[in-house]
Amino acid sequence: MINATSRENISVLEVPHRMSSRNQFFTFDSMFQTIMKVRAIISAFVVLLVAGCSEDKTTTTPVISTPVVGNCESNLSTGLIFSGTFAYTGAPYYINGTKFCNEDLVSVLVNDKEVSFEEILTSEISFIVPSISGDSASLKIKTKTSTIDLKKKIRLFPGDGVWTEVQSFPGLGRSQNIMISIGTKGYLGGGKRYTGFTAPNNYNFDFYNDLYEFNHLSNTWTLFDNSDFFKQANDVTAIDNKLFLFNNIAVNTYDLATKSFGTASSYLPSFSGIFIHSLRAFSIGTNSYGWHFQTVNNADPKLVVTKYNAANLKWEALKEVAYDNAGNSVIFNFAFEYKGLAYSGTNAISTNQLIFRSYDPVSNEIKQISSISIPSADFPLLRYLFTINDLSYFCEFGSSSLDASKTTVINPGNTLYIFNHKIMSWKIVPHVYPESFYQVTAFGLSNRGFAGLGVSSAGAMFAYSQKFYEFIPK
Repeated sequence: MINATSRENISVLEVPHRMSSRNQFFTFDSMFQTIMKVRAIISAFVVLLVAGCSEDKTTTTPVISTPVVGNCESNLSTGLIFSGTFAYTGAPYYINGTKFCNEDLVSVLVNDKEVSFEEILTSEISFIVPSISGDSASLKIKTKTSTIDLKKKIRLFPGDGVWTEVQSFPGLGRSQNIMISIGTKGYLGGGKRYTGFTAPNNYNFDFYNDLYEFNHLSNTWTLFDNSDFFKQANDVTAIDNKLFLFNNIAVNTYDLATKSFGTASSYLPSFSGIFIHSLRAFSIGTNSYGWHFQTVNNADPKLVVTKYNAANLKWEALKEVAYDNAGNSVIFNFAFEYKGLAYSGTNAISTNQLIFRSYDPVSNEIKQISSISIPSADFPLLRYLFTINDLSYFCEFGSSSLDASKTTVINPGNTLYIFNHKIMSWKIVPHVYPESFYQVTAFGLSNRGFAGLGVSSAGAMFAYSQKFYEFIPK
């Protein structure tokens, strides 16, 4: 598991704050003795009180103030160490110091929103970061006598989110379809639907050749066009209003304005012996790119970035890097663009380590950013969902199978993976999805995220949802 923040372990001593008590038992004699002692004490107190009236008030009258319970006062002015310059909502935030007292600390104010302490130790306090408006917060601590401004601002990021239902998809439910976002519109087409198993070893599917348009401003779906090119496509990217539909090594173009297809191109280079194992497409600016893993004559494994040349209708290699896959096939989980950079996730089939890389078209460099473990997934792949306010969201791909009785078994993921582009790190949290997100379709529009068409088990068949949801970061 990768944590968004880290801190040193500090030896602390918990401040005791519970008073012990015991029962008292009196006999008649002991009660009489007690009464006599109380009378003696009262007499002595009266003598002292009369004597005190004749002395100087500056030495006998106590200063009137609200005392700190237990005579312990926290040091909030010096020696404070904060656990980071940023924090995620719903996650703990820590402050270390020289002296914290459970008796006088009341709460934390995060942008003046009062939050209870999660824990108060002698040298460390913590609280759970609340959801607030804005992307930064000031910190104050409220004690029993005052409110102390810590003069500290932290950057806040949503640590999770919730889903709200939007307009359902009007076509038949499906999976492995294409999805692309252009401006305020999303386009969903093709795909297939499992229709059952027949002996001896036949898995049957229905395929779809339709293309739908989603307008998030009006929350409406519209049937846009029909063509077998949509049925055959297994990936898509776009430049302006032109779609590039990838059908293995053939690439067909489709003009959304005229609803017409252009001249096809071949993604396969001219020399023989090359085998493209996995391909993902993306666009940056006015250029369309491919990113794939290849071998030549079953050797020389490489990661390759290509670019479409409209003049000669060819895909030309821009960057190649050697890839030591230790004899394992490599799967491209995803490729997407954000703020001028492309990002990809790859992993070998036999491992649960996903390698996260970036490609910069200006410097023509591929860089490895990080690797993360996907321990809970039966099939350790991630599906890219969308990016909202510098946070890219992913879900586990999940897995499906048929048991001995040919009943479908679906194991969707229950974890949300968040990559923070601001601090270049991952946050992984348990997450409640609105339904099974196995084979989910997702896209981002105008800094908003949408997902739907999840698949779940239904006896010998799969159940294909038509529902779509919008993700609200919180």
